[in-house]
Parts: sequence; structure tokens; C-alpha cells
Amino acid sequence: MMEENNRRDTRIEDLEKNKTDTIDRVPILEQKHSQDDITNNNFSNFNSDVNHVCKTNEDKEMDIFLVNVNKKSISEDIRRCNKKKKL
Repeated sequence: MMEENNRRDTRIEDLEKNKTDTIDRVPILEQKHSQDDITNNNFSNFNSDVNHVCKTNEDKEMDIFLVNVNKKSISEDIRRCNKKKKL
């Protein structure tokens, strides 16, 4: 029983020491994180005007369909115009 208590005490001391080490590291990590945010923000501003849109296959198919419909509509308008010119 005594031996078990000693091991427990040793374990608690180790944990306390690690806790102190961790607490000491927090400001350093926060500072580094803050610097990384500034750097990343500068890079993101560099590309801020560019729209990166990821489309699903369904969206791509819809775009193709709409382009084709638009082409047909324009073709029909041209035909009508040409037909009117002939008359």
C-alpha cells in the first residue's frame, strides 16, 4: 500500500511539472499562432479577387445544358432575322 502511494505521489509530481511546462509554452504558441495568422492573412488577401468555385458534376451538366439552350435560341433568332431580310 505504501509503495502504491509513493508511485501515485511521483506520478502527481510529474503531472504537476508537465502542467507547469505546458502553461509556460502557451504564450509562446499563442504568439506563433498570431504570427501565422498575419502571414496567412497576407496570402489570402493576395488572392482575394479570385473566385475559386468548385462545381459538382450536376452543376457542370446544368451549365452545359444552359449553354446549349442559349446557342439554340441565338441560332433561331439569327434564322428569323435572315428570313425577314429575304422577305
